[in-house]
Amino acid sequence: MKKSVFILFSVVFFTCGVFAQSNFGTQKAQNLSKSFAVGASIVDAQSIISDIPSLTIRYWFDKNVAAEALFSLSNGDKGGIIYGGGKLLAIIKNYGSANLYALASAGFGSSKDSGEENEKGILNLSAGLGIEWFIIDNLSISNEIVFSYFDRAGDANQFGISADWMPKAGIRVYL
Repeated sequence: MKKSVFILFSVVFFTCGVFAQSNFGTQKAQNLSKSFAVGASIVDAQSIISDIPSLTIRYWFDKNVAAEALFSLSNGDKGGIIYGGGKLLAIIKNYGSANLYALASAGFGSSKDSGEENEKGILNLSAGLGIEWFIIDNLSISNEIVFSYFDRAGDANQFGISADWMPKAGIRVYL
């Protein structure tokens, strides 16, 4: 299943460059000032539980700088996690209907593996690159690859590139 999703997502992501020069979404991608979006993305939980979906809210202060807040909650057989964080984004280059951006993020949370009695705190600091492609003027998909520092209380700290079996992917609707 993971391979099929990865292959499908890779095809969509790598064809973004081909379609980035099309007129779909070009107007929005080039004028994001004061734009507000809600959506969903994948939060990399560094193999503690698994990658978990998150609710995101993004606001563009001007055409080049944005802030994003995210919130995740998951509870399953392997344990549970609650996670919140924020991102700052800065557009590096506009490619018609796609934007390449740099990002910095921080997140905090709590997790509990099944069988454990106590919850463990989580700290995640990241920096990386992302691309957001506007399929139409108010709908975009994004993909990010980040270098991150991950600390879970009581466990070893980890540095690494978070592109596990799938980079951090997202979809947003601009209101």
